[in-house]
Amino acid sequence: MRPTDWLKRLDELSPRVAVALGCGVGLGFLLLPGTVLGAVLGLLGMGGLFVLGMSGRTLVVSVPRELPQAAQVPVAQDQPAEVSLVQPPTVRSPIRLPVGETWLVAEGVAFTMRPLNGGEFWMGSRDDDEQAHESENPRHRVRLSPFSMMMVGVTQRLYRAVMKQEPPDEAEAELPVTGVSWFDAVAFCNALSELRGLRPCYQQTENGWEWDRSADGFRLPTEAEREYATRAGSEDRWCFGDVEAKLGDYAWFAGNGGGSLHPVGQKTANAWGLHDLHGNVWEWCWDWFGPYSAESAIDPLGANDGNERMLRGGSFLNEPWLLRSASRVGDGPVYLSRDVGFRCVRSVSRQP
Repeated sequence: MRPTDWLKRLDELSPRVAVALGCGVGLGFLLLPGTVLGAVLGLLGMGGLFVLGMSGRTLVVSVPRELPQAAQVPVAQDQPAEVSLVQPPTVRSPIRLPVGETWLVAEGVAFTMRPLNGGEFWMGSRDDDEQAHESENPRHRVRLSPFSMMMVGVTQRLYRAVMKQEPPDEAEAELPVTGVSWFDAVAFCNALSELRGLRPCYQQTENGWEWDRSADGFRLPTEAEREYATRAGSEDRWCFGDVEAKLGDYAWFAGNGGGSLHPVGQKTANAWGLHDLHGNVWEWCWDWFGPYSAESAIDPLGANDGNERMLRGGSFLNEPWLLRSASRVGDGPVYLSRDVGFRCVRSVSRQP
């Protein structure tokens, strides 16, 4: 057997056998004068180092190592071992909720808004939804520009601070403000804008209230923005799907509301971090109530005129079907009710 074959065989043996054979081979070579200058074998820890000195040159033959038992897989002789490069698994980036914008109104009074990326969605009800009202069809494609929305509805504490009214009792401070008309909601948006040094969005003219879309202040959501935010990417009846039994995790309604208001933010937020878009109180939108068009639209504003302004979301007094993402009702802008409130939005491209 050639020396190289011996060396190959030694590398396959365990460290202790390599020590014994290595010493023997080294001594045998030393008995042949003029052929080998010496052989040195060292044992380091549990591994052996076999060094063969020939003609004054040092050749490192092997460094035996103990592998875990499961890793000692025999390799077929006369075939090169295949080395496979294991690629790391594809990792999907986690969904990141946008950082909320916190706005201070007065000492101890603040609110947070969630920036939402613009995008496209299907507005209205699917054809197979037997709970849908005819006003929710035809379903149509809508594209929206980015905007930010209050994470919860306007509370009694916030409303009274902005409108310079007496603070509410602490037990009612975090309840959504109710008994406010559409006109009251518009007035609040302008007052909040002025308080924060922003240009109000709404102006009253002889033709009624008009929206200055170049203004950087706070405003009511359009009906399309309200449904887009409620759905949070869902195309089902509710933001969480079609299983009605889960509604109680996300909303206060007739089945669990006990006939009364509840503090904001107690129920599970939707996928975009927004609370109470289903239930607790109806919320005013900017739009006049009107029929849908089947045509796709970009940043729609609803009907040009009408007698009723849009309300969305359902309330603690309503059955589940009225809390669906596509459910829509209208009422006169002077309407007041104990289950009607609102929340504000603002264009995210206009930073404070």
